[in-house]
Amino acid sequence: MRVHSWIVLALAGTAAAQEAEPEGVAFFEKKIRPVLVSRCYKCHSLEAEKVKGGLLADSREGLLKGGNSGPAIVPGKPEESLLVKAIRGTDDDMKMPPKGELLPAHEVADFEAWIRRGAPDPRKADVRAASRALGLPTWDRPASPCLSSRVPYGTPITAPLLARIDAAEQLLRTLGFRELRVRAHDTLARIEVPPADLPRLVEPAVRSRVTSELRALGFLHVTLDLLGFRSGSLNEGVVENTKGPAASPRAPRVR
Repeated sequence: MRVHSWIVLALAGTAAAQEAEPEGVAFFEKKIRPVLVSRCYKCHSLEAEKVKGGLLADSREGLLKGGNSGPAIVPGKPEESLLVKAIRGTDDDMKMPPKGELLPAHEVADFEAWIRRGAPDPRKADVRAASRALGLPTWDRPASPCLSSRVPYGTPITAPLLARIDAAEQLLRTLGFRELRVRAHDTLARIEVPPADLPRLVEPAVRSRVTSELRALGFLHVTLDLLGFRSGSLNEGVVENTKGPAASPRAPRVR
């Protein structure tokens, strides 16, 4: 039921955005999204091994929030949008991409035109808006990839395993933690939360409850990752073998 609800919600959110401004959304899908995917997502998305500058470009809300330098876009005002300044490449300190070829002039012009018309974007922000309008409590939940990304390479993924991970993460959410991962290493649960949340997780009452309930789920050992919450931590032990004809391809990234 929950999966079906999210599918309906996602479709409703996208449909609402398209109904609001079909030409603008079509322009985004044809001119803007392909460039963001091919030129920006590597460093500025939830798929990035390390998000640079604190900027996420894989949602409208991420661009509006911006990164360390402030909002990336100001809808209707391309000249005030840091994203435009960056892709023009006129400032060496903030040009994007920082290395390699800059975007061609016609693509820069597309971004200027897109922002000038209000930066219509049917991605996740519209789903969140629809969720909020429907009164769903999950409307502002942080984005999170598939639960299978909590499982190390080579480990069979089963429904009971995913249910155990889901239950462990739900427990942490009930305790007030928003950004988190529970990585399942066989009978060991490795918990990732932002560094600022580490002290609260080791408070006696919280630590006792988390340890007790995760052990009840079948985890014999419960550990706290002192490096904190981050995407792609299961990639850190993956070494790409690039020597010799029998070199194996790199395993896909997990988050």
